[in-house]
Amino acid sequence: MILNLITLYLMLSVACIMYLTAFIFGNGKATYMKILGTECTLISIYVFGYMMELHAKNLQDAIFWNGVQYLAIPFISTMWLLMSAMYIGSIKKLRDWRVYLIFLVPIGTFLIRFTNHWHHWYYTGYTMNVIGQLQFMVLEKGPWYWVQSLHIVVTSALSVYVFFHAYKNRKAHDRMKYTLLLIASLIPIVCVVLIFTTAKSIGFDPMDFCLPIAEALMTYAVVHYDFLEIKTLARDELFESSMDSMLVMNTAMKIIDFNQNASDFLKMHGINLVESRLEDHQNKAPELISALRETSEVVYETKKDGHTAYWKIETKNIFNTRKEIYGQLKTIRNVTTTIETERYLEKIAATDELSQLNNRHKFIESGHKMVAAALTENAEMTMMMLDIDHFKNVNDTFGHQIGDEVIKGISRSLSTKFQNSGMVSRIGGEEFTVIMYGWGLDAAYSQAEEFRKEVQASRFVEDSDYQITISIGVAAWGEGGYLDHLAQTCRCCTIPSKKCWQKPSLFV
Repeated sequence: MILNLITLYLMLSVACIMYLTAFIFGNGKATYMKILGTECTLISIYVFGYMMELHAKNLQDAIFWNGVQYLAIPFISTMWLLMSAMYIGSIKKLRDWRVYLIFLVPIGTFLIRFTNHWHHWYYTGYTMNVIGQLQFMVLEKGPWYWVQSLHIVVTSALSVYVFFHAYKNRKAHDRMKYTLLLIASLIPIVCVVLIFTTAKSIGFDPMDFCLPIAEALMTYAVVHYDFLEIKTLARDELFESSMDSMLVMNTAMKIIDFNQNASDFLKMHGINLVESRLEDHQNKAPELISALRETSEVVYETKKDGHTAYWKIETKNIFNTRKEIYGQLKTIRNVTTTIETERYLEKIAATDELSQLNNRHKFIESGHKMVAAALTENAEMTMMMLDIDHFKNVNDTFGHQIGDEVIKGISRSLSTKFQNSGMVSRIGGEEFTVIMYGWGLDAAYSQAEEFRKEVQASRFVEDSDYQITISIGVAAWGEGGYLDHLAQTCRCCTIPSKKCWQKPSLFV
């Protein structure tokens, strides 16, 4: 009767654990869920092997089914610890060197157990102990058995520590999940204590009866409180695989999670992301920390080896189930190409192709802004309008190619003369303008006259003494004036100047 009840319990345990395995592998895409599913598979093999050992007809059959159990026993506590560490984020990737380290003893146990008949390092002897209807195999332990037992105790204790540490650092509404995970991790330790005290003398293994319960608690905690692993799936699928640098911070601006790109990006600024607050790095990268503190979108600029890079930092609030702000997700995206392309297109749109000066559109756009600024700041502003005299004769005499070279030559001279004092534009044909913000009429007139003489003394037509002259009109902005009024005044001033250079009239 007792044997039948034990068999029924163990069979139901195997069936339930196999169901959990199918559910986890069918619905869990996160790495830690795959580890949990593997752990369930190992426990089901362990429990099934023990059930068959209880029904063994002789010692040889019992030894065989004990061997089946050791397909799983060495790895269960290790997988438990690995799942715990990956679940809370202590280990982020399976290629972490710590993963290889914790599997050294289990792999050694697996090899030693299945070659035990050569050296007897694991078991030195086997006997059958019959108690009523039940028969247990009593095992005489070898030295490596104690190594494996110590490994189970250490990995189980580390699992408890991992979940206890997570429990302390979580909000109250999140602690029930970690309470269940703590209880589930304590159960194997209690079983190990029982095996070393009361159970080892009769061959009874309480672990087979308790592990299914512990595994059910762990699976319930993970699936119920983290349904469909929304957080972890987002992290695995978007967080780690994202080309962007991503940071998760709590309301105290403490960095609690990050992807590899974020780690690489911030290492360039000397910032270590492990369990750190933003203020801890204020002295290392003050501009970056200030940008990360912003809740609105900002563009952060870095310079390295003469190259400038631009990074767009976006912030999204993370809310809990009560719609309270629980933290922030910071996304850092390299937008250097985008910004450089935009600036290049803006430059093309604002640049005259032939002269490489500002075009008419840029002249009007920037001119209006400068007039508005002069009005606000009560500043002086003058405009010069230049016209190449008899330019049609140049084209008719030397051809349009030479005419273009004349335009380019005048443009280069204008840029050299006024690049630090005004905005130079070609507004059409042979017409040019220079807006000089902060300059008075007399100073602008002096500069214009000086430039007129420089052009007259220069030779712009190669292998020819043909002299290029220009007419210049200068006008000053006055309160109440507009850009088109200023331009019209300049244009009117160039008409008499074509016959005789004279100081233009003042526009007020």
